[in-house]
Amino acid sequence: MGHSVNANIAVLNGMMVNENAEEAMRRVLDGFKFFGYSIAHYAVYGEHRPGRTNLWRHFQMIKDEMKQTPGSGSIGQPRSLREHLMRYADVGIDQMIFIPQCGMNKHEHICEALELFAK
Repeated sequence: MGHSVNANIAVLNGMMVNENAEEAMRRVLDGFKFFGYSIAHYAVYGEHRPGRTNLWRHFQMIKDEMKQTPGSGSIGQPRSLREHLMRYADVGIDQMIFIPQCGMNKHEHICEALELFAK
């Protein structure tokens, strides 16, 4: 068996595209914040009790106190998303992993965003 190195670099971003930037943020920002909250829960936000801790309920209590979420640059209008992704490409990022499905995001909004992104 051989071993080969894949020198690609991938990063993670939230994602929601809409012709109206405010609508894109309204649709997905809480969900993307929840993604960050759920990852940081164990180290930053609280004590976890398996089968009892309700992360969504805890998130609802503190979400407005959270600072801007890193990785939210892929949320907005098509042009701003394209410019954001080009900045990543310019510094050598090979792949972008989008997270549009966190929290209570609607399936139809995710599908609309993916279709607009593909155009």
